[in-house]
Amino acid sequence: MAKTSKKLRSKILLPILAGMAVVPCAFGLVACAHAITEEDLIERGFTNLVVYDYQGGKVSDAATTTIRVQDNSYLPEPGADKSGLTEPARAGYSFRDFCVAKFDADGNAVPDETKPWDFATDRSTEESLTLCARWWQNYSILLHYGDDYSLTHTIDVSRDKDGNPNDVAHTMFDIKDYTFLGYYTDDNEQNAIDIQSGIDASLYASAENGVVNLYGKSIAGNYYIINSALELSNITIGEYTNLYINADLDMNEVYAQEKTFAFPSSYGGKLIGNDHTISNLKLTQAPSNQNDWYFGIFKTVASEAVIQDLTFKNVTLDANLNNPIVSNYEVGLLAGLVRSGATLKNVNIDGGILNVNVMSGIDMGNVSVSNFIEFGGNSSTVTDCKASNVTVNVKQDD
Repeated sequence: MAKTSKKLRSKILLPILAGMAVVPCAFGLVACAHAITEEDLIERGFTNLVVYDYQGGKVSDAATTTIRVQDNSYLPEPGADKSGLTEPARAGYSFRDFCVAKFDADGNAVPDETKPWDFATDRSTEESLTLCARWWQNYSILLHYGDDYSLTHTIDVSRDKDGNPNDVAHTMFDIKDYTFLGYYTDDNEQNAIDIQSGIDASLYASAENGVVNLYGKSIAGNYYIINSALELSNITIGEYTNLYINADLDMNEVYAQEKTFAFPSSYGGKLIGNDHTISNLKLTQAPSNQNDWYFGIFKTVASEAVIQDLTFKNVTLDANLNNPIVSNYEVGLLAGLVRSGATLKNVNIDGGILNVNVMSGIDMGNVSVSNFIEFGGNSSTVTDCKASNVTVNVKQDD
């Protein structure tokens, strides 16, 4: 049994951390219940002192770690499985490897670049050995965004052991209360990149002082970016959902898949049309209760709403006024009501049909119809908006 224990000792590595040690015992490797002194270890054959100098990095706030090992032993590799040692960390840097130290004129340990330490093959053969960590300085992506690209956001890019930049998750480009429309390598927006596919390594090769400049075309606020009619129909639009229309939308794409679409009864979000068109929108509406008075593409434009730079083309709205309990009906092809505080700018209708079908018995004096906006609040702002080529048909049942 003693012979087996001696053989085990010849292979074991003993890190001394905070005055405690892991030592071989009769039943394997266990933490001893008492502190072992350095003299005890030397007497047991652990004669070689090894210092890991982290060169600006740290492990648990310590700049170095010291262990004792037997002569001609392999050394534990920090971060390796079951080594007992943690790989050092350093803000703004990625760990590379360890080199044997050399000492400058002031006695400071610095890595000897010609002597990297190979933990798989190199052994401790000196009574005193210092290993110095080497580091790669991380790359930085400086993301310019906001009006005139006047705001910046820094993304730290770590590197692997060979110095290659690691992949950057696209979520690292997210900035609170901003929506990005595209990313470019220049502020002229000529060279677009797809961050979903990862940053091309060639960008890092041209980095100055490790910094890659990217430009994110952005809009303040949280928006859904809409690139097709199907995208518009597939999201749940609430009263305060913000939408940015990034392409002309043909709603026939939606109807071809037997789907429907309508804006919420009251819309108070921001709808930025970006000078695009929503064409061939078809709506059928009817009052759902006695307080359902207003009808249009937007039944009610809420006071918080901002709708701008958008054209609706070839719109068809069938308004079936079939609830006699409703005291007044306000019908407009664009909106039945625009509340005070709302803003509509450069919102147009180019071609449309408004069919208003009124139930028999309803007083027509309580039905108001417009080819555009039936009622706007006194403090609402409607500028550069118009309807053209709109046909209005009002019919009451016999």
